[in-house]
Amino acid sequence: MQRNLALPLASAAAACSLLMSGALASTVSSTFDGGLDGWTTYANGGDASLVWEPTDGQSGGYLRDIDTTDEWGWLLAPATYTNPLRTPDAGGSLSFYLRTFSGNDAPQYPVRIAISNGSLTLMAAGIPFPNDNSFNAYSFNFDASTAWHIVRNDLQQAFDSTDPLASSAQIADVLAGLTGLYIAADYNSSNVAVGGVDHTLLDTVALDVVIPNAAPEPVSAGLALAAMAGLLAQRRRRRG
Repeated sequence: MQRNLALPLASAAAACSLLMSGALASTVSSTFDGGLDGWTTYANGGDASLVWEPTDGQSGGYLRDIDTTDEWGWLLAPATYTNPLRTPDAGGSLSFYLRTFSGNDAPQYPVRIAISNGSLTLMAAGIPFPNDNSFNAYSFNFDASTAWHIVRNDLQQAFDSTDPLASSAQIADVLAGLTGLYIAADYNSSNVAVGGVDHTLLDTVALDVVIPNAAPEPVSAGLALAAMAGLLAQRRRRRG
């Protein structure tokens, strides 16, 4: 009978161990089906216009950034995105759909996102290039599996793959003091010169946050401990 209880006891112990040192996962998302969801523009010369479009997105509405300047423009995520990433040891990924067009000119730059803690700013680029025919899906990880490059803090520069790569420690430092999470909203440098307007369309943004050493939920940990105690008591009775 003791052999039959060995596996349940091991399973209960493992479950308790996972709960006591387990990961916590959460998701923040923006579907733009009812408005801008707190997103704003950054560094667009003050002339950018952020518009909510209620239809023709991936499944409903979407965000449109209209840029008429030659400056580098960005979309700034609300605090609901930056706050979870400041949790110690937090990581995860950001995914979204993006589309862009500017008159008759094809996009010249890759899709970029940036993170900053005010003193250190990192930028990463994704593929494929955006296009004016449909939304493309993009995803970036908040660790060294994504090539994060160290850039100027004002974000007023083109992406350069030769910029120095950030270390895992630098990525963690930026996340710990995160002040801004940005998605680029400028993909053509000649829009003003040719009398055009730069349009960036954003939809279905999702931030998946993982905290590997999260504290356990008291109720869940208590249930696991109670299960272990019950199995041990049953084992003692059978021995008697």
